Amino acid sequence: NLEITLNQDWWQDEWKTSSRTYNEFNSNHQVLKSIYQKPTLHDWFDQYQTLFTYDTIGNELSQLFQTKSQDKWHDKSRNTKAYDLFQNLVSEANQVWTVDEWVYTDSTFYYFPFISGTKDVTATDLAFIYPNPVRSTLNLQFEEDDFNDAVIDIYSNSGIKVMQMDLTDQKSFDLDVRKLVAGSYFLRIYSHSNSQVIPFLKQ
Repeated sequence: NLEITLNQDWWQDEWKTSSRTYNEFNSNHQVLKSIYQKPTLHDWFDQYQTLFTYDTIGNELSQLFQTKSQDKWHDKSRNTKAYDLFQNLVSEANQVWTVDEWVYTDSTFYYFPFISGTKDVTATDLAFIYPNPVRSTLNLQFEEDDFNDAVIDIYSNSGIKVMQMDLTDQKSFDLDVRKLVAGSYFLRIYSHSNSQVIPFLKQ
């Protein structure tokens, strides 16, 4: 599915087309590609484009912004989103492309209660993690003793469990996450009386 939007300016007593936006949609009518073009004497040339990705249920996962020069598209910036198991948006990360790698500029995290049969807490009540984003070691600190004999699960953005470990009478714990690929994850802590879910980014 395609859609072209013409942009016009009033000049010398008439409307003249100054640019156009070329949008490509998927079967769910979500934008996959949006290209901004300027006119030449005989054709249109691309200036920049935004590429979108979605998960299987339609949540937007990423936006990639590119500019065009010498007939090639060049990455400039991107925004990635992560959702919890209940499809709540829990984090957004913005990055810019440098010479040879993506560099984080800022991240935003949104916290929602985790619905379970046990007592639910927020990310500031009983446990917290740092640093976030993390490259190698994720530090977990407990504010209370409510997570004695707890279990830690780490889930990928798609809901797949990638790590699990048991804790016994510990106030802090270091998690080696070097083997995780870069992306968004959820750390779930639960015991007989409490549970907590904390999103984090692996660089």
